[in-house]
Amino acid sequence: MTGEEAGVLWTTMYLLAGLQFDREVAKVLLSGVRQMKESTTYQAILEEGREEGRKDEALRVLLALGTRRFGKPSAAVSRKLRSCDIAALDRLIERILDAGSWNDLVAAQ
Repeated sequence: MTGEEAGVLWTTMYLLAGLQFDREVAKVLLSGVRQMKESTTYQAILEEGREEGRKDEALRVLLALGTRRFGKPSAAVSRKLRSCDIAALDRLIERILDAGSWNDLVAAQ
C-alpha cells in the first residue's frame, strides 16, 4: 500500500467513524490522521460547507435588510429567496435599496 492509498483509507475511516461516534471520540480514535486535510475529498466537503455557509449568510442578510425595509416577506417570496443560489442572493442584496417592495425585488429574479 502506498502512502497516498493509506491516506485515503485513513480519511475514509475518519469519515465513517463520524457516523457512529461523536466528534471528540472519532478525533481521539483517529488522532494520527494528518494527511486527511490534504485529501481532495476532505477539501470538497469543506468547500461544500463554506458554500452553504455563504448562502445561509447572504439569505440572512437579505431577510434582515428586506424585513426592515419592506416588512415580513410573504411565504411565496420566502420560498423564492430560499431557492436562489448565492450569486442571485448577492444580486438581490445589491438591489435592495432600489426596490420598492419584496415583490419588486424578486420580480427581476
